[in-house]
Amino acid sequence: MAQNFSPALTPVEIEAVAASRALEFGLEISLAEAVLAGDSELIMNALKSGSGTIASVQPLVQDAIIFSDSYTKLLSSHCRRDGNKLAHSLARYSINVSDYVVWMEEVPLSLFSVVQNDLTTLANQVQ
Repeated sequence: MAQNFSPALTPVEIEAVAASRALEFGLEISLAEAVLAGDSELIMNALKSGSGTIASVQPLVQDAIIFSDSYTKLLSSHCRRDGNKLAHSLARYSINVSDYVVWMEEVPLSLFSVVQNDLTTLANQVQ
């Protein structure tokens, strides 16, 4: 999924919106288990603890927590930007998206190799 956000949002606000929207979308397509990785340590820690974030993103964090409670299994972790190249590539891709776009069983050709690399990294971490 790629979604264009207002340029008036700060990076941490965009991270909070992205986490909340990703969890909400997962529920919309009936996922019971998911992995949520983000490069904002502040947001990922707030999601794990249920509190302790800046006021401007607190409502988004609370929404994400509500969504996360509906999953039977949800793994979340902070990862540095260089460890989550797909998220960075999707952020760049979303600049050219008018609203949002979703891919269910395919990936845009320009992102295919990035998806493969991230999946390989994730598979190695789970083993």
